[in-house]
Amino acid sequence: MRHCLSGRLAAILCCLIVVVLAWPSPARSQDAPHAVLAKAVAALQRAEKLVADEPEEALAAAKESRLLFGELQKTLAGQLADKHLTEAQAEQEKLNLKLADDLFKKGELFHKAAQEKLDRSKALRSQGEEAAAQNLEGVAQIEARLALQNYVRSEIFGLKNQQLVFDSLLKTAK
Repeated sequence: MRHCLSGRLAAILCCLIVVVLAWPSPARSQDAPHAVLAKAVAALQRAEKLVADEPEEALAAAKESRLLFGELQKTLAGQLADKHLTEAQAEQEKLNLKLADDLFKKGELFHKAAQEKLDRSKALRSQGEEAAAQNLEGVAQIEARLALQNYVRSEIFGLKNQQLVFDSLLKTAK
């Protein structure tokens, strides 16, 4: 009986320790958004560095950043509703939106051109013009890469707006 009671007490004690360790301390709950923001910004900066040479990796970094900013949106939803940007920040936000839109449209043009070249390449190949088809496919690959770079750059400018908002929000929350 005594052995069973001490086993139960040990189990309860272990559970309490786990709960206490998992319980957010005031310092930890204040630092968590700042840490998430730092990770999101680091991923965004990584995307910016990679976009020219490794657009696929840049896209992955941008997606990581977007997920982290999404986490911040959920965590700070109540504070976001009350946050207003300064005039300079609002102007920067508008500029980023315009750049993102322009880059996205440019990406669409490259994507469309690449697709048209691939279609023409197939037609050339069916006519027996293998060399011309391969050349056209090479150009299409370059245009597809340019499309991806522009899409990623567009995403980066959208994420910069998120960074702008959360930087401002968390600076005033300190």
